[in-house]
Amino acid sequence: MLEFVMLLALWLVCAVVGASVTRSKGRGSAPGALLGLFLGPVGLLITVILPKNEGGLEAEQLEAGDRRRCPQCAELVRREALKCRFCAAELTPLPAAESQPAPAPSPRRLLAAALVMAATILLVSYVFSGARAPADPYGIEAQP
Repeated sequence: MLEFVMLLALWLVCAVVGASVTRSKGRGSAPGALLGLFLGPVGLLITVILPKNEGGLEAEQLEAGDRRRCPQCAELVRREALKCRFCAAELTPLPAAESQPAPAPSPRRLLAAALVMAATILLVSYVFSGARAPADPYGIEAQP
């Protein structure tokens, strides 16, 4: 039973790490979570090997307001830049981005976090509870 619990914990960790890796590569978190959950360490290796999705990363940076496009060469430059680092075009200064309050976490994220925490607590409590297999699983005591 302990081996099954440890294997399940490994697969859950692979799913969480896989989701984080694919999210950082601009591919969203669902593909990495599914790969890690169904394929375990092999899925995690696949997520690490996947190339970055430049379009997804650019879209995230534009939405966040951290970057803007150069009007001459259309490359992404920092919002505060006065000169494009790619084509050396002069850029018009933009007003400072207003600091927006962080959006509230979605209910799906809260549920996922609660499930991962519950699984971790159950795993740790099982491992440290002292639950061990009986010394004699067949009920036959050794004769001296």
